[in-house]
Amino acid sequence: HGERVSYYVTGKDAQNNAVAMGKGPVCPDSTISCGYAPGETVPDWDNDLGTYKIRVEFEPELDLDNSTILGHDDKAPLHPGIPYSAQIVLSDRNGWQDIQYVQLALGGDYEDEDTSLFISLMADEDGMPTAIMEAGSSYIAVSNLYSSVSIDENNNSIIKILARFQLTWTFPELFDTNGENRIIPKVLVTDLPCNDGEVTPCFEAKAGLGNDAWSLDNDFRFDTMDGHIRAVELRDGTNHYNNEFSETLIGAGQALRVTGRVLFSEDDTPAPAGAFDVVFGDYDYQWRTSTRDGGEFSLDLLIPSVRSGHLDLRLDLDDLPGIALDETPIIPRVRLAVDSSRPTISAISLNEVSPGDPLSIGDAGDLLVMLETLDDYGFNLDEPAVLHYRVRAGEAEISRGSVPLPDTTPFGEQFFWTGYLDLTDAGATMLLPSYMVDVWVSGSDDAGNPFDTMDNSLLTPIASWPLALLGPSLDLSHEDTMISWSNPSPVEGEAVNLNVAVLNQGGKGDVAYVLQRAVEGGFWAEVVRVDVVASAGAFVEVQLGTVADVPQGQSVEYRLVVLVDEVEMDRRTVDPLIVKGETVRDGDALAQQASESTFAIVLYLVALLSLSLAMWMLVMNRRIRTEGLEGGISDETQSVVDEMNSKKEVPEVFSNEPQQPPAPAPQPAPVAAPAPSPTVPGQRAPPPLPPTGLPEGWTQEQWNHFGWQYVESMMK
Repeated sequence: HGERVSYYVTGKDAQNNAVAMGKGPVCPDSTISCGYAPGETVPDWDNDLGTYKIRVEFEPELDLDNSTILGHDDKAPLHPGIPYSAQIVLSDRNGWQDIQYVQLALGGDYEDEDTSLFISLMADEDGMPTAIMEAGSSYIAVSNLYSSVSIDENNNSIIKILARFQLTWTFPELFDTNGENRIIPKVLVTDLPCNDGEVTPCFEAKAGLGNDAWSLDNDFRFDTMDGHIRAVELRDGTNHYNNEFSETLIGAGQALRVTGRVLFSEDDTPAPAGAFDVVFGDYDYQWRTSTRDGGEFSLDLLIPSVRSGHLDLRLDLDDLPGIALDETPIIPRVRLAVDSSRPTISAISLNEVSPGDPLSIGDAGDLLVMLETLDDYGFNLDEPAVLHYRVRAGEAEISRGSVPLPDTTPFGEQFFWTGYLDLTDAGATMLLPSYMVDVWVSGSDDAGNPFDTMDNSLLTPIASWPLALLGPSLDLSHEDTMISWSNPSPVEGEAVNLNVAVLNQGGKGDVAYVLQRAVEGGFWAEVVRVDVVASAGAFVEVQLGTVADVPQGQSVEYRLVVLVDEVEMDRRTVDPLIVKGETVRDGDALAQQASESTFAIVLYLVALLSLSLAMWMLVMNRRIRTEGLEGGISDETQSVVDEMNSKKEVPEVFSNEPQQPPAPAPQPAPVAAPAPSPTVPGQRAPPPLPPTGLPEGWTQEQWNHFGWQYVESMMK
């Protein structure tokens, strides 16, 4: 089979002429072998007169071990609208071109073309096989686009066909046996006729797909396993579907999402997408959706307000294809008790203060909130009401926040919510008496109905309170106020106290006295703070200590601030501290003065000595003038000459040579001063001695004779 036969014609006529156009052998007459092996001569098939191949007709064979319906399990049903692929593996030694057609009889009868599909093999542009599929009737839909034919890489006589098909919704109902009777699909393979001009296939191969027994299932059901159907309230995730179909509470207007899955009735195969509608509702209200991939569905709805207060909603299938039925054994239901009324706010208070009354700033850090509400169905204790607040100064917002009210006390239809509110944000926000506090409440009842926002919002709060200082009232400028320093002129480094006594003209409460000191830049720094409890009508007395830590001669400015409930009530500038130096007394003071004023003392002594000398010279001058007036003018020339001629030893007053000091004269006894020696008529008396005594190196006798010359020379 498959071998080639080559022929050609040779010969001569009677005249010995060779036959023309008889061609020749494909292999030359040579000792070299002819063939396709290496070293052989390749045959020239165009050199002969004609060539044909020897053909043997082989019967096609089915490989049942590898032939099946993909997407289907043995003894499982086949479903309309679900795509399947029939995998048929066969072989024909004559090649795939010898296959005439392949028939897949799903109904198990080769004569029933309505339940059969046919596959023909054609060559494409590349000469490779391609499948051309046809359905025997409208009961089956086929797809040439998603069908394929492939040749085994190692054996080109083995052919694998993948035929894509699905049953339609008009497939005969007689095949729907609910799994009691099953059909085995059969395959018929025919090849071409043995001879040209014949129409009967040369061979046929028939076999049944024994591992793909099936029955028809074209009905549906809801997947009612636990948790597969859900009716979830989007507000809080509550699932209102339960297998006992018991009634649950929900508020009117709440969003409900219903989800689930639809399957075929006899197995867990999901329903095809978009084949029918899923309806949820009752006689008055209905919501529709369709299935998606995997048979899943989902629809969202808003719960209507009904007069009866109750809803009984069911899940149904509508607009089913063909003769399909809803075979759900128990119809899924969702029973709801609808609460159409909103909860009511009856009263609200902060620290038992009614809206509109002044609210103490001192209590603003820990306010007790009490909220009274009413509702027919009650509230969920795990979802407390939330109090929102805003602190404002006129239209300007100071702060805003919210706080839950977790403590709940039910009493019939009344519910009391309590909690604590801090308007100061843990001290971060300073409150002033001119501020207002607005509050509004959010939350819902057990059914999910929210509190009414009419007159209960940011723009229209449900209640408001003015902030006020309701505790002590202190006036630093009051006539009875006493503010004084323990020492207004301290020395450097001395600790002093500011004594304060202020009359409390208000109620009892906490008061803080703050002593502030002026610093560079016009700012004030806190020096000390004292917190006390002020009694009503009593004086509040404190001592604020500080230290004079500036150099002497400088002053320090202070002011006193009074805080009530951490709010500044009053301030006053106090007398500055004037820092002076430390006073030194007695011997220490004299020693300090002497050490600091040595030059001044020396200057003082020099001045005193100069003044004494000046007084002495003044007295001497007056005496000289007085004697001149009494004695008149006399000629003392002769006396002077005589004196100069005398042989008296006169010491050299201005001699530079060192002289032996004269022997000290014996001290006279303390008697009255002797009378001056007699003077020669016409001669002046000797001048008085200087305060310091005789000049150095002079004797009394020399002074008596030459004293006036010494005085006159000193005066010059």
